[in-house]
Amino acid sequence: MRRQGLPSLQAPTQRRLPPAPTRAPPSAANSCRMAGQPTAPAAAPSTAATLPAAVQPTAAPAAADAALPAAAPPAPPATVTSGEAAWRETCRSAVAGGRGDDSESAQPPDQPQPQQQSRQERQASGLLAGRRQLLMMGGAGALFGGAANDAAGVGSTAAAAAPAGAGACPPAVVGSGATGFGAIPRGWRALRDPAINRGLATTVAVRQQYGLEGLLPARVTAPAVEVARAAAAVQRAEVAAAAAAAAVATDGGGGGGGASLLPYCTLMALREADKATFFALVQQDVERYLPLIYTPAVGDACLAWGSLLPRPTGLSISLGDAGRVARLVDNWAAGQPQARIAVLTDGERILGLGDLGAHGLGIPVGKAAVYGAAGVDPDWILPVALDVGCNTESVVNDPLYVGLRRPRERGPAYYHLVDETVTALQSAYGPGLLIHWEDVGAAQAFPLLERLESRGVPTFNDDIQATAAVTLAALLGAERLRGVPPLEHQTFLFFGAGQANLGVAQLLCAELAARGVDPAAASERVWLVDRRGLVTSDRSDLSAAKAKFAKRRPAGLPAGGGSGGDLAGIVAAVRPTALIGAATVGGAFGPRVLAALTQAQPSPSSRPLVFALSNPTSRAECSFQQAVEGTGGRAVFASGTQFPPLRVEGSGGGRPRVPAQANNCLVFPGLGAGCVASGAARVTEGMLLAAARAVAGLTSGEDLEAECVLPRVGRLGECAVEVAAAVARAAAVDMVASSGGGGGAATCVAPLLLASSSSPPSSSSSAAAGALPFGAGVGMAATGVGATGGGRDALEECLRGLQYRPLQ
Repeated sequence: MRRQGLPSLQAPTQRRLPPAPTRAPPSAANSCRMAGQPTAPAAAPSTAATLPAAVQPTAAPAAADAALPAAAPPAPPATVTSGEAAWRETCRSAVAGGRGDDSESAQPPDQPQPQQQSRQERQASGLLAGRRQLLMMGGAGALFGGAANDAAGVGSTAAAAAPAGAGACPPAVVGSGATGFGAIPRGWRALRDPAINRGLATTVAVRQQYGLEGLLPARVTAPAVEVARAAAAVQRAEVAAAAAAAAVATDGGGGGGGASLLPYCTLMALREADKATFFALVQQDVERYLPLIYTPAVGDACLAWGSLLPRPTGLSISLGDAGRVARLVDNWAAGQPQARIAVLTDGERILGLGDLGAHGLGIPVGKAAVYGAAGVDPDWILPVALDVGCNTESVVNDPLYVGLRRPRERGPAYYHLVDETVTALQSAYGPGLLIHWEDVGAAQAFPLLERLESRGVPTFNDDIQATAAVTLAALLGAERLRGVPPLEHQTFLFFGAGQANLGVAQLLCAELAARGVDPAAASERVWLVDRRGLVTSDRSDLSAAKAKFAKRRPAGLPAGGGSGGDLAGIVAAVRPTALIGAATVGGAFGPRVLAALTQAQPSPSSRPLVFALSNPTSRAECSFQQAVEGTGGRAVFASGTQFPPLRVEGSGGGRPRVPAQANNCLVFPGLGAGCVASGAARVTEGMLLAAARAVAGLTSGEDLEAECVLPRVGRLGECAVEVAAAVARAAAVDMVASSGGGGGAATCVAPLLLASSSSPPSSSSSAAAGALPFGAGVGMAATGVGATGGGRDALEECLRGLQYRPLQ
């Protein structure tokens, strides 16, 4: 059954598990039965029902060694008492502090417990209720069951008890022969559902409700214990991987490449089994786990994708699926009905590793994990790989390769598959679905953006636009350091003229123009180096994007050749104050290049900017230590990958200097959330400038004291909030904000832009919490949410309170 389009700004606001399913009498008829669906279940218990004290569910785990009581129907939600709130705070503190015990201090207070849903029940309900409401619908109408669900919350007992023919079919019960897309899982199926399973932290009520008794050990622990258990597993995997790498090196097999693969697989297996614990673990220490769920570990994962077991899941669409892509999207949407951002790759330019074809799915999977780590609801993110062939023989000829064994398609069939995929995604999720492109080949990157923008599809390319924003943020941070001139007085040399550096150069010129610099004069301050050498006006092989920055060849400089020609000679001729690399040529910024850059500075006190943006680490143009040593300690450094701090004698009293990591993760989660929240029809230059300035604004005085020109990645969630708010405001200013992506939901961006309002949010605002980008919902609700006072901080405060926090 095809859906007509999802109301992009109208979604469930809370995640509650549906009531315990019961079998209906044989005579009960279901007027909106789908194929294979059983008759309607009995109505859910009344909200006035009470349970015996021995089986009342609470938000807490049972005592450490408690046996499970006899099965009983769970109690409905109720008001949280002050004692229960205090206990929740205790558990929350335990998670935040990494405490991994289930001691007496982690038990509920010794007082009568209210009848209420546990944290786990609330978290799991959005997905399950979404399945039931979206996929068991009979006839037309609002896909979330109308306005009643917006007020009461999808998945409420009232919705579950609605009679057949009242707008939604009741759920089927899985485990007793029942079938159907909207079936509620029970037993081992529920055990394999990450919306239900929390390991040993799965509550007594949920075990009873979903038939998990006997399928899990009897012990019930606090969620913090499961997080600690996961951390121990990752640490054990790291130790084993390091030992294996050392053994290989000792045996003469080379270095320890791929040492991050075992920890990566451990984390991805956790994500597939227990999503809440996975994201709680990552959010607990982003700086520690980000390299294991994304770069550099994801590069190793993509190289070994064919041998990973289990492989992380994502939607795979190949050339052979042309003409039936909608069916594939529907298959995925049956389990993920709430996607708002689709992360797509064609696998042609995976990091600095080249064309990996279908094995590039690891990149969208990794980006989805980063979105969740930043506080964007993971149910929003749909990873997609377009398999259009692969031109890397070693990949295609690998017997374990999972994709099409054919040369890469670049002609009309490629664009037809893209068009069909985007159309199918919009049909399933609404026209407001944001298309986020990743690691697309240079020849397709700009044309794809222009193609979709001309059709009114909201889209952005992370490698072009998010890279540009985070690099500009680093430049804005650098000019706050002593010895670094303002951007309008600098000369920039970009090593690499692909989509990343072209995007940076274009956004940099936009920033200079915003400062009053003539656009032509701004372009004159930018030089490009591609694989044929310096981009000059005497060359006839330039694309339109490169030609904009072409200049007369400096006197005495011969035409370059190979990988940038003589880069040291180019630096000496151009005399840049900033050298920015994104050519994935490892070691390109050697001692001669860095010495020439230092000599090119206008004064002995001037500090050169050295940005080595390529990743993974093996493709970085230089390391932090090499940059510091090659410039006599004067370099202001940023890199795309992570490098350790360095103590420089005579610099700040020998205090360690921390290299800035110009990681796109500081931008794209907030950019995506801000686009969805504002219903942006397209991503404008103004929105990208706003994102860059928001990130730069988070660079603290403490960061600058350590000469780190960007906020640390550990502040990922904070960056996401600030960037989302800035992007949403810029979308409104640029007049691309809208009421959303379809379905007739009446929403708009204006209420969140009421900077002068000081009135508190109304009760309807609380019910519309899901209308914000960090939670179970979408868009900017026309309910007064955001008008919380505090001037321009109102939007940020509202978003901050609604970030995805799996154990809260």
